[in-house]
Amino acid sequence: MSVRERCYDIVKNIPDAQLSYVAAILENAQRMIEEMQDDAYCLELYRQAKSDPDNTEGICLCKD
Repeated sequence: MSVRERCYDIVKNIPDAQLSYVAAILENAQRMIEEMQDDAYCLELYRQAKSDPDNTEGICLCKD
């Protein structure tokens, strides 16, 4: 059984009145995953810039 199928099995047993809570939890989890992916991407860019021997401008971690 796939993870998606397991999730469907869990959700189908939750009463409709409580599904809004489950939806909110899933939306928050999705946002957290997206933020973690973005953080990992930014960290990789930082590491590349830090290890670049041609980088003479330094590294700015500030948002514009």
